[in-house]
Amino acid sequence: MTNLKHGLTSQRRASPSFALEDHMCKACGGRILRQLTGSGPTPGGNPVYICADCGRGSTAMGPDVLCWCGYRFKNQSLFGYNCLPTSLVKSLMEEGQVEQSEALEREFKSCGIDPRNTLIGIVTGDGYQRVLDKRKDIPGKEQTKKSPD
Repeated sequence: MTNLKHGLTSQRRASPSFALEDHMCKACGGRILRQLTGSGPTPGGNPVYICADCGRGSTAMGPDVLCWCGYRFKNQSLFGYNCLPTSLVKSLMEEGQVEQSEALEREFKSCGIDPRNTLIGIVTGDGYQRVLDKRKDIPGKEQTKKSPD
């Protein structure tokens, strides 16, 4: 990873534009951006991802090179972490899914995230899976059919 905040900006002729990603920087907790113009995607087609706060950046197929998605500590569950918009807590509550909303809020808080004070947070993958098991139609839920035995 390189610090793209200072290295490439002087070489650009036009101001780059970025799109916000629903991911949180693993290094500093900042918001991940995907560059749309300026240098844009690399010749190989990979977008440039940059942290809005610390400036770390990389080209990759997805923002998971900089964010928490899939990251696991030693001896942790198989799932790792997931970056999620904290607005899911409110959406579930508005839909009357009180139990799932409270469970997701607990998962955010167990990772040190207060969903009322931030837009993006992290949850453990196994904790998120427990919430998904209670509900079938929220982002990330895989629809699987059980095969007859």
